[in-house]
Amino acid sequence: MTGGKQTTTIGTGSHDAGIADGNKNKNANKYARFLVRTPRQHSGRSILGCSYPISQDVDQSEIFKKYIETPLRKHGAVYMFFGAQWNVLVHRPSFLREIFKHEDLYQKSGNQKKIPQSVLAEFLGDNIISSHGKVWRQYKSVIKPGIQNSRDIRVLSSAKNAGIAVQELLQRYTIAVTGEALFQADLHTLDARDARIHTLQMAVKKEIFKPIYMNFPFFDRFPISSRLIARRMCPKRPGSRLLAAREAGVLSKKKLLDNLTVTFVASQENPQLALISTLYLLAKSPNFIPKDTYLGYNCYSTNRDPKTWVPTANEFLPGRWGTTTEEISKQYRERRAKAEFISFHGGRRACLGDALAMLEIRMTFFALVREFQWSLDPTWVNYKTLAGPLYPRAWRLVFKDRTEGSTV
Repeated sequence: MTGGKQTTTIGTGSHDAGIADGNKNKNANKYARFLVRTPRQHSGRSILGCSYPISQDVDQSEIFKKYIETPLRKHGAVYMFFGAQWNVLVHRPSFLREIFKHEDLYQKSGNQKKIPQSVLAEFLGDNIISSHGKVWRQYKSVIKPGIQNSRDIRVLSSAKNAGIAVQELLQRYTIAVTGEALFQADLHTLDARDARIHTLQMAVKKEIFKPIYMNFPFFDRFPISSRLIARRMCPKRPGSRLLAAREAGVLSKKKLLDNLTVTFVASQENPQLALISTLYLLAKSPNFIPKDTYLGYNCYSTNRDPKTWVPTANEFLPGRWGTTTEEISKQYRERRAKAEFISFHGGRRACLGDALAMLEIRMTFFALVREFQWSLDPTWVNYKTLAGPLYPRAWRLVFKDRTEGSTV
């Protein structure tokens, strides 16, 4: 996941849950002191693992397995060096439930506060996902109705024959859905090869997720030519509700632009990652937290916790959710409530766009399964991304028409 909401640490959906405020909630503070009772030697292992992508090409999932998984699952939380400072990365669902529950104590905080000089902070600014309290409620009152409205879903079937370059195709597709669903605009990503918003988004992501700048964002203070270019590429796009709030004086120009950007990024990037992951799986068949310490969580880890999901946690077993719509819906609600499935955050700050994302995913796979069979390209080397969101790198799929059996 990207965003000011969420400062990526390692793997898909590593998020800034917030800053611990030492002046609030004594009971939660007692819990916090227990939460990070982690041996100091693990800090060295974590910083070693996080530093590898700076010097060499690596697979994030392998870094996680080699350096982070064992201490993280043993203790439930570890120190991680990211953004030029130490953070507490939380894994255990029971810990995360407390963090989600005490949102005033663990205040949401984004890159504009943590690493304000970075290109990532420039890109996403101060927005609804990373804000807190009165500011968040103000953003929510403007944005939520537009995200959660019912909408015409015909656009979801328009990309089924758009090509086989999977990552690029899915980005074009999710941008098209976002444009029509949220901004009532055709962004031409499905019919124009050089669609500006698509090429800009690809270029920005390539610059933002360079490991050296993720771990040491102070380098963004220097006039490095590639970083100056990256800042100029950060896109800003209009939206009717946000624009109306700006005209009414509710939002400043900067807040308008920041929230336009994060709404666009979150509403197309997160469904894109879910679609990529599902397509890939189907084809493959100290004793306290000081004030102002950043806490984060890692979906890749918690969503695969063997204590929650039994020893088959890393296996793709859709049947574990149930066999009927009712069983699956019940499991989904219960797992989210227990912070055992955290892809959409939790508590009062649960993702506002989760219903839209799930609708997009269901309709997309309905169309794909009806029309195609697919498998991994046998020439593709199974390797994950170097930094940022975790997904198969430069992967390719072989699609076959379900009725005729011919390769697309």
